[in-house]
Amino acid sequence: MAKKRTIPKSPEGHKNYFIIDAKVLVYLALPQMNKSKYIKFTDHEEQLRAERCLEYWRIIKKQLRKNQARIYVPDVCIAEAFKVLAKWYYKKKFIENASSYYQATIRLRRLISTPHKEMSKAGRQVKIHDVGTNRDIIISVDRFFEQMYKVSKEVQTSDLILLASTKYLIDFFDIPRDHIYILTCDKKLVKLITSIQELPNAINPTEDRYRANKTFI
Repeated sequence: MAKKRTIPKSPEGHKNYFIIDAKVLVYLALPQMNKSKYIKFTDHEEQLRAERCLEYWRIIKKQLRKNQARIYVPDVCIAEAFKVLAKWYYKKKFIENASSYYQATIRLRRLISTPHKEMSKAGRQVKIHDVGTNRDIIISVDRFFEQMYKVSKEVQTSDLILLASTKYLIDFFDIPRDHIYILTCDKKLVKLITSIQELPNAINPTEDRYRANKTFI
């Protein structure tokens, strides 16, 4: 088992940088899901995973307010997040009704976008920074495809873009490797990441050993 990572709850002298996949983004977009008038899942395990991700979101929101954290999401993961919501409602029937589904999509749109009026403020705060898929990221994806097949941990192309975007942030934004945290619920992706030395080990918020109260210290 890969060495467990921890995250500073009150970082000093640096920020925590979170790069998140589509499913974690969806969970983070649903902070009101436990109230009766908002979304609830028909699947108990999915409800539990969502609640564990929300434990992270409560802490990360506090860090964002104190300018102690930033969140990055590859643009393809944003598109994938809307696909996840639609799949939960139309195919897996995890979301109980149309009202809950549409409220979820509205909250997701609000989370990933910042109104022009807010952006023009001097003290503006952008919750989600999108990462565009550029040439350098595509080249890294090609390299990660090789590693994926070497270790027999096949994942989706969007997952490899997540990894390539992390490498891009480290290389071109000068974000220290020790201060960037990959949050994903994909167990296969977590195992693939452990085989890539230049990337920090990923964190799965839904795993018991990575519960928020055990990880944020």
